[in-house]
Amino acid sequence: VIVGALGVLAANRALRDIKRQTDITQSQLELAHRPWVSVEPAIVTPLVFDDNGLHIAIRFTLKNHGNSPAIKTYIEPDMELSGDWSQIDSTWKASCENAMKHGQVGYMMGITLFPGESAWFDVSLTAPQNIIEANLDPDAHRDISPTVVGCVDYQFSFAEGHHQTSFIYDLRRRDPADPNAKLMIEPSARTLSVSALRIDVRIPSTSRAT
Repeated sequence: VIVGALGVLAANRALRDIKRQTDITQSQLELAHRPWVSVEPAIVTPLVFDDNGLHIAIRFTLKNHGNSPAIKTYIEPDMELSGDWSQIDSTWKASCENAMKHGQVGYMMGITLFPGESAWFDVSLTAPQNIIEANLDPDAHRDISPTVVGCVDYQFSFAEGHHQTSFIYDLRRRDPADPNAKLMIEPSARTLSVSALRIDVRIPSTSRAT
């Protein structure tokens, strides 16, 4: 009886080892053949303040660096004016949840990006006047520090689940005297040209891919 029980234990251990090795092999194959989608922003219109609030358009260029198509690819960006990290993080997470929903329902099925292929989307980001007023920094000459957050959501054919590339970018004003400076934005300026603005990944980087 003892010999038989030992045999069963050995067989179960062998089965677990086989399953573990199979899972590792499957994971390695998935990593080698899956799509990887990057996102790169560019400012395409001036930033305008008017009676209705703030308006700007950002071009998001997506590229598939992987070895298989990224399907149902959808981007969901948003803009947060609060400098408070907890609020930025909340808006960021909501964008990622919305990207997952919108990439698979109704007319928002997303696009297919084949290996090496790029696509771009011009997205208008706005903030109403009351939100601007609520987030003016009284210690910084009534400036604001906009943050662009969001997620690219996509899937692939040989594995279940959603995969995302998330991002956080700081939208700032350039300093002609210092190319490395990132200045807060003054609503009183009314209009800031594309050349007067910069958009940079948040450092330390909080962008991530899954």
